[in-house]
Amino acid sequence: MLLLNCVLLVVVLFRKCANTGLILSIKDLSKTLEGPKWPNEYYLKGEIEDIFNAGSEPFEIWYKENLNRSRVDVYDGSVKKFYWADREKLITFYPKTEDLETIEIACDYEPRNKLPYNILPADLNWTLTGSGTYNGLDTLVWEAKDKKYHYTTVTRKEDDFDVPIRLDKTKYEVGTGMSTDHSNIIFFDYNSTVEEATLDVESEKLEECGFYYSTIEEKLQHLKSYISHDVEVAFTRYKSHHKKTYNGNEHEMREEIFQNNWRRVQSQNNKNMGYKLELNKFADWTDEELASLRGALPSKVNDPGTHPFPHTLEELDRLVEELPGEYDLRLEGDLPPIKNQLACGSCWAFATTLTVEAAIIKKLGGVQLDLSEQSLVDCAWSYGALGCNGGFVDVAFKYVTDHGIPTETEYGRYLHEDGFCHINNMTVTHHIRGFTQVTPHSVNALKYAVYTYGSVEVSIHASADMTLYSSGVFYDMACEGELLNHAVAVVGYGSRDGEPYWIVRNSWGETWGEDGYILMSAKDNNCLLLDNPYYPVV
Repeated sequence: MLLLNCVLLVVVLFRKCANTGLILSIKDLSKTLEGPKWPNEYYLKGEIEDIFNAGSEPFEIWYKENLNRSRVDVYDGSVKKFYWADREKLITFYPKTEDLETIEIACDYEPRNKLPYNILPADLNWTLTGSGTYNGLDTLVWEAKDKKYHYTTVTRKEDDFDVPIRLDKTKYEVGTGMSTDHSNIIFFDYNSTVEEATLDVESEKLEECGFYYSTIEEKLQHLKSYISHDVEVAFTRYKSHHKKTYNGNEHEMREEIFQNNWRRVQSQNNKNMGYKLELNKFADWTDEELASLRGALPSKVNDPGTHPFPHTLEELDRLVEELPGEYDLRLEGDLPPIKNQLACGSCWAFATTLTVEAAIIKKLGGVQLDLSEQSLVDCAWSYGALGCNGGFVDVAFKYVTDHGIPTETEYGRYLHEDGFCHINNMTVTHHIRGFTQVTPHSVNALKYAVYTYGSVEVSIHASADMTLYSSGVFYDMACEGELLNHAVAVVGYGSRDGEPYWIVRNSWGETWGEDGYILMSAKDNNCLLLDNPYYPVV
């Protein structure tokens, strides 16, 4: 962020003492200064930059220690939070869209037996580490640590208090020393007095948000119709909705992951990028757990398949003109229900099985078929697949060409683990004659293949945002320069508000995305979708 980058502090080893004219070292000064003396009443305006998620949040805060109250407004007051420690309440006002034309200001409250929110960290053992100037003002640089974070703050003097100019907060992973959370706060404006009325809420507004409900049952009934914008409450509701339970110290770790994703979702959805994220079932997963969802390995060679794609680019330019503007295989009845690979890197097996199922169903005129993904996980090792640790799309098709896929009913249920191969005991296996690589990096080729031959398996880069995808046309610039890591199937195409998209079927369950599907932008080879497309020949 340009404004943050403009705040440059030149740290020096010596500073002239204005009162005595003596040159004192930082070490000498640190002996006389115990740490920043924060104001006990203040108004601050600033912006919080989330380094990991590349998002920023403008805010204003009013804090009055003698009243035991504070208030925080974010995004120009679209959300207002009143922290009333004297009455053990947090009251939140936020916009609630009933439909596309009606927006009302809703409110919510929760019991909060805590001190009022104070953006300036207290009870830390600060160490003076530097000094400098900013806009002609003398500044000091301080550092401190607690059990979770490392803090760095730059302050200036006003009256008897230290006023923050910048505050950095970083968390490091024990053992590796890698940063796992990093936020910067830059402060634009400061006032030393706060009017009491600023921290108050009109009584009729309190009644509207159920502040005077007398019983827990009444309160819970009221809360059902509102959405809390407080991350702690959001996490509690998240656990309940997804039936999450944790053991011991795991709870703190999961809450931290959720909090980072909560900020990611808030930041991304405020950008109006054409798609939305949500705090879905993956919002508390670790990076290692998320990696298990992505098991497609990039092919070592550009495999043309056993059957060449039968159309040149020049032919395709003419052929696509005859295609409908939108096409959706789901409407043709040629697709089985959405499945869930769970915590096993078997996306390659699910995408391959789906395209084979769809091709056979299409050829046989809508016959129902449920083939076994587990058989590929168990049996394709000699072809280069690695079971739950991933697999190559092309070798999966080679395996099916040679050995076929039995039904799940005969082979056995999906285990989301590597199992013992017993395909030789099957009475029937469904084979394909081979497979075809669709001309890479060609929108026309993929569009024609989906319409003419059915579902097409593709490898993509599944980014962090994609795991939290909710709806809309997904376009993620973070995919640029990344590698293929996930196998999915393209089952249609279309356009929304002038934005062309592919209809992509995933294997993360029907509660993910748009009922198990994602609309991926068809522009600029988004997330490498055009790199490696294949379909089975039946």
